[in-house]
Amino acid sequence: MIIQRSSFLEEFELNVAQKGYVDLPKPSIFTTYEPGFKNLSSLTIFSLDLISNDTKRKNTTKFLNIIPTFCNGIVNIELWIKFLNGIYVKQYMDIIKFQPLKRIFMYINNCEKISFNLGLEFRSETLKELILDSLDFKYIDLSFISKLKCLELLEFLYCKGFNHCEVQSESKLHLKEFKLWYCTTGTPMEEIISYLCNESLLKLALSYVTPKAAETVKEYCPNVSSLCIQICSDSVIPFICELRSLKVLNIGSDNGIDMSSLVKSLGNHLTSVEYLFFDFNIDLPSFIYFTNYCKANLKKWIITLDNNSLSKEYLLYVNNFQKVHNSLKEFGINKYRYNWTDEELEIIDMLKNQGINVVTSGELDLFH
Repeated sequence: MIIQRSSFLEEFELNVAQKGYVDLPKPSIFTTYEPGFKNLSSLTIFSLDLISNDTKRKNTTKFLNIIPTFCNGIVNIELWIKFLNGIYVKQYMDIIKFQPLKRIFMYINNCEKISFNLGLEFRSETLKELILDSLDFKYIDLSFISKLKCLELLEFLYCKGFNHCEVQSESKLHLKEFKLWYCTTGTPMEEIISYLCNESLLKLALSYVTPKAAETVKEYCPNVSSLCIQICSDSVIPFICELRSLKVLNIGSDNGIDMSSLVKSLGNHLTSVEYLFFDFNIDLPSFIYFTNYCKANLKKWIITLDNNSLSKEYLLYVNNFQKVHNSLKEFGINKYRYNWTDEELEIIDMLKNQGINVVTSGELDLFH
C-alpha cells in the first residue's frame, strides 16, 4: 500500500473474507502524513472476527486500536461480523463510542449471549440511521433505541427475538423511515409499530402485514407517504387505502393469498396513490377490473407478469385507463427476459402518443 504525502482518505474497507488477506501495513503508514487517515468519514469492516488469533494480524489490531481516537469524523460504519464475542469487539465498540456516527449498519450472523450492550446509546446526539441485520434480541438489549433522539431511519432486517426485549412505550423517537422486514418478532407487529412509530413517519416497509397491524399503521402513522408491504390478507387493503397522504405503494403478498381478490379490493379503495408497483403476478381479469374501477390518478405504474402471460391485452387496458385518467407518465412490466412483439409495439406507440413512457424489466426503477 502506498500513501502519498497530503493523501486524503475518506473511505476504507477491511475485508478478511477476501482471498489472500494477510495483514495491514504498519499503522504509521496511515498516520505519518497529514491529513492522511485523520479525516476518514466511512469505515466498512467485513468478517474480521473470522480471525481467531490476533498475533498474526498485529497491524490490523493496532490499526483498529488507533481509529477511535486518531480519527475525528467517521460518520458511517458498516460492521459485517459473525460473532459479537470476537477478538475485535472492544475496538468496534470504541469506534461507536468515540466517533460522531450518523449511520450504522450492523450484520451479526450468530448472536450469542453477551455481557455488554452495543454502545449505541453513546450516539444519542448524532445517530440518524440505524440498520440492524440478522440480530437476535434474545441476547441484545434493545432498550437503547428509545435514547436515540436524533434517529430518523430505523431498519430491522431478518431479526428475531423481539419478545425478549423491552421497548419503552413512552419513547420520544421521531422516525421518518421504518422497516421491519422478514423478522421473526415473537411480539405482535402492531405493538412494535405503536412503540416506535408516530405521526412523524413518512416511509414504511413491512412484511407479513396482518389487518391488525394495518389498522395500527392507520392510527399511529397517518402521514405515511411511501409504503412497501407484503400482506397476509386482502382485508388489509381498506386500512392502507385510508392513509390520505399515501403516494407510493409497493405491494406484494405471501403465497396462498387470493391475489385476484386483493387487486379488486385495491380497485375499489385506492384513491390517493400516484406510484404503484404490483410485486406479484396479476391475472388479466383482475387487471381489467382494476383499470375499470380504480379512482387513483396513477403517474407511475409497474405490474409483474409471468412468462406465459401475453402483454398485449394488458397494454390495451392501460390505454383505456389513460383515456379516462390522463395521469399516467410511466408504465412498466416486470417480466423476465421479455421482448415486445410487433403488435405490442404498436400499442406502445399509442401509449407514447398519450404521454406514457413504457419500460421493460431491465429499465425498471421499482421504488422499494
